[in-house]
Amino acid sequence: MKKPIVFLLLFLISLSIAAVRASYVYHTHPSPKSFHKENQLMDRHLLTDTLVYIFGPESSPIVNKNIFELGAPLGGGCDFYKMTYDKEQKVIDPLTRCPAGIKDVNIAIFAKANPLRLAAIDKTCRQLSNDSHLLGHALELSHVDKNAPITMQSFANLYFVFNKAPMSQKEEAHWSQFLHDIHEPTDWPQVAHALCVSPEWQTL
Repeated sequence: MKKPIVFLLLFLISLSIAAVRASYVYHTHPSPKSFHKENQLMDRHLLTDTLVYIFGPESSPIVNKNIFELGAPLGGGCDFYKMTYDKEQKVIDPLTRCPAGIKDVNIAIFAKANPLRLAAIDKTCRQLSNDSHLLGHALELSHVDKNAPITMQSFANLYFVFNKAPMSQKEEAHWSQFLHDIHEPTDWPQVAHALCVSPEWQTL
């Protein structure tokens, strides 16, 4: 009677070993179907470059303070050892500096959407859009007459300064509804803010 019990124990042990091996293979070499590609968002370097390009060089203080210096919530580390200084020991290129010191080196390349990121972008976009001079730069870049009524065409001009990809039918429907009661030139700050905080242009 002992032999069947021994064989049963050996059988159960072999199953356990096989299960452990299978689990190891699954977790260390998952099948292609188990991968899920998440949308990657612009890091603080790309966000800073894009916003300063759209709203002009004079927007740099706002963007650098609210976006670049925030660090980890936006992603995008820095190379502490590549910073170059002038004779007064000031960093020559402010975008290469590490605002929080050497610990900024450990910032992830990309960061997922998070409340701090959303709040920082909303604050920055509101400040930029409500500044008539900076908004004027964005509209001039879009070849839009800031004193003319807002149309779907003039809106599209500004849209494509932020977005390089074509507008999908879903997006077009959304923005058409958004513009339903927006026509006056005085509404451009509201329009620019809405485009600035929209996630489409921030996705790589």
